Amino acid sequence: MTRHDTAADGTGPRAALTESRSALAAVVLFSAAGNLLLLTGPIFVMQVYDRVLGAQSVETLTALGLIAVTCYAAMVALDALRGRIIARIGARLRARLEPRVLEAALGRGAAPDAVADLEALQRALSLPVAGALMDLPWVLVFLLPLFAFHPLLGGLALAGGALLVAIAASNRAVLRAPLAAAQTDAEAEARLAARLAAEPETLAALGLGPAALARWQGLRDTALRSALRLSDRAGLHAALARGARQAMQSVLLGAAAWLVLRGEIGAGALFASSVLAARALAPIEQVIAGWPALQNAAAGWARLSAAPAAPSRLQHARPTHLPRPPAMLEVQQLAVVPPGAAGPVLRGLSFRLDAGQVLGVIGNSGAGKTTLLRALTGAWPIAAGTVRFGGAALDQYGPGLASLIGHVPQRVPLFEASLATNIARLDPSHDPAAVIAAARRAGAHEMILALPRGYDTAIEESGAPLSVGQIQRIGLARALFGAPLLLLLDEADAGLDTAGEAALAEAIRTHRAAGGMTVLSAHRPAAVRGCDLLLMLEGGQLRAFGPREDVLRQALAKPPPPRKTGCAA
Repeated sequence: MTRHDTAADGTGPRAALTESRSALAAVVLFSAAGNLLLLTGPIFVMQVYDRVLGAQSVETLTALGLIAVTCYAAMVALDALRGRIIARIGARLRARLEPRVLEAALGRGAAPDAVADLEALQRALSLPVAGALMDLPWVLVFLLPLFAFHPLLGGLALAGGALLVAIAASNRAVLRAPLAAAQTDAEAEARLAARLAAEPETLAALGLGPAALARWQGLRDTALRSALRLSDRAGLHAALARGARQAMQSVLLGAAAWLVLRGEIGAGALFASSVLAARALAPIEQVIAGWPALQNAAAGWARLSAAPAAPSRLQHARPTHLPRPPAMLEVQQLAVVPPGAAGPVLRGLSFRLDAGQVLGVIGNSGAGKTTLLRALTGAWPIAAGTVRFGGAALDQYGPGLASLIGHVPQRVPLFEASLATNIARLDPSHDPAAVIAAARRAGAHEMILALPRGYDTAIEESGAPLSVGQIQRIGLARALFGAPLLLLLDEADAGLDTAGEAALAEAIRTHRAAGGMTVLSAHRPAAVRGCDLLLMLEGGQLRAFGPREDVLRQALAKPPPPRKTGCAA
């Protein structure tokens, strides 16, 4: 997907920015008015020297002072309003793009650093450098009076601006490599820190705590060195820019004084030229100081623009509400390419499941069991073939598909909320009776009541204070919430004790008796004991499908010994 195509579908950053046209127009208008008001200083100085001092008029001085104060007050108000509008453009841009970015984060095909790119865009729009960019075109407006005073003054100011631009270009070239290194090192340190915070007990149990901490400290030190190297180089260029601007102001002031001595300009023009030069060079210096933020924002803009386009507006339209379908799952020639994979992990897979049936999916690690279950949830896109639920393709159900499917992944994610809210799939207006019913079907009701606060127990992201087996049972209760038609269990017996395994088996029997369908993946033969059908995967392809006993006999059958060829020794 090209950048043009992405922007054209209305989901890219250019389209999102276009929605703020009126706000951008206001920013341009306020920038123009504010920069024109910046001429107050030089005009005031010239009028004081040319009119007040010559006429010795206090009344004129008072009038000029009131006019100048009014202009400065208007300038401050316009600058403050401009900053607020720019910040809100950034917030609106982020709000417009965040659904697309979060959809990508859930595995629907965009860059994993898109959230950081959005933050970089919003950060750049909230800094003074955003206003400085709007002021850059007005540099010429401040240079024109200098040329009007004398070509020498205009030429010196223009040379100063060119020098600052050269410093900015050098800044960009010099900072490109340190900036990339700092970003890479910071991301590596942040990933490891998040991993350490998420699994402290596991690391301690494995005796990896000290080594993992030492590794994190090493990455942190590397990230700090990279950040300091970037800061040092950026600071050096900012200091060069400030020094160059101040030197040019002094040079220009000296040249103006020389012209006054020669009688070519007046004393008022001497001081006015100094103020005009400062105003002309200030935006360039601010842009140089904020160059790292601009580089981050530009890189983020490019990546967001080049990311795969979101579905079209027609695809985003609310689908027709379908009634609860009959319990029938049909898969035909299914091929699935997981996000980030180079090719399909599943190919040419076909099977059918009817009401009350339990299908066990077996195969070696990497055979495609988890990929199949994720494709059946609709979380991973289908590259080829069809998956039909009650005769309708999965995407025809829209958001309503989630209520028809219950999924227990290998690693059950929990959220910082009450235990009841986790079971209710984070629905803030959930029915407590439905939560308790789901917990009973999962055999977790008594376990939950044994907790100090029962269903109101606060759960952390790590699952604390629950054990691994308890987390699995809460995941099963969440999958059963709302009485789904299809139950998907990805090695759901992992980490369960004897009581937990019995509760899982009973939940599958209850779901089958209610007419629901179950698909479970497993490594252990005991886990498929209650299955009606088995599907054996090998290398992402269907090796066997049918009644459990038939598939097990085929799986356990030894291949015939190779025929001997040639002469025996």
